[in-house]
Amino acid sequence: MATQLIHVYDKETGKLMRSQEPVIDVLETEAAGIPIYVTYPNSTTLDLPEYGEHECPFFIDGAWVVKGQYKGLEVYDTEKKSFEYCYEEELGENQVFIDDKEGIEKFKSEYLKWIVNDNMEIVENPDYERLMAIQDIDSKLAKADSDYQTVLETPIVFPATGKLYKPKWIDDGTYTKLITGIQAGVVTFPQNIWDATEKEENMVSMDLETFMGLCMFLTQVQNNAFAARKALKSELIAQKEALEAQAPTA
Repeated sequence: MATQLIHVYDKETGKLMRSQEPVIDVLETEAAGIPIYVTYPNSTTLDLPEYGEHECPFFIDGAWVVKGQYKGLEVYDTEKKSFEYCYEEELGENQVFIDDKEGIEKFKSEYLKWIVNDNMEIVENPDYERLMAIQDIDSKLAKADSDYQTVLETPIVFPATGKLYKPKWIDDGTYTKLITGIQAGVVTFPQNIWDATEKEENMVSMDLETFMGLCMFLTQVQNNAFAARKALKSELIAQKEALEAQAPTA
């Protein structure tokens, strides 16, 4: 016959501290002539309930109650669809513990490739290729904008002078006052126009015709870059919309 265990619990919380076999009190047993066991405060012989690795029994109001012990562990938030650390012993309303450390690392390192399914299992995402294609298009869209800005920032040679000028100077304020002054009839030419090197030896004294030619040249470069970006983005957006319209792979 199995020996009935004694279960000692914390006086304040009721949390199980240890389980042990009864210990005979030698002196009391000799005096009584029958087995007398050592008694322990805050203990019971009531059988423990079944509980999992991250759970613990608590003796509350004369009965065992199983509570979670998840503090400090990574848990899955079903609302945020991401993993986070649990800051309480018990799981929060939207938190689920998934005992799969390798799977959690995969999920965090390749979040599109791995998902948590309805059974709370970390599995490969069957929709991965479509989502990656959409992500790739988003990267290309961002690069199209970046490349356009690079064109505006990159000095280009104006054939009439052989010097370097930035296309963005047309509308970033660099030439705005001169153009406004020309239109108002208060700016006279020739004017000393600096190039992108900001070196005095590359400064050119331009007459009005040459300066307006420079402005038209830079405007054309800017317009060509804008048109190329617009065409590319229109194509990419159409591809993205087609992918987004597809039903996710089951």
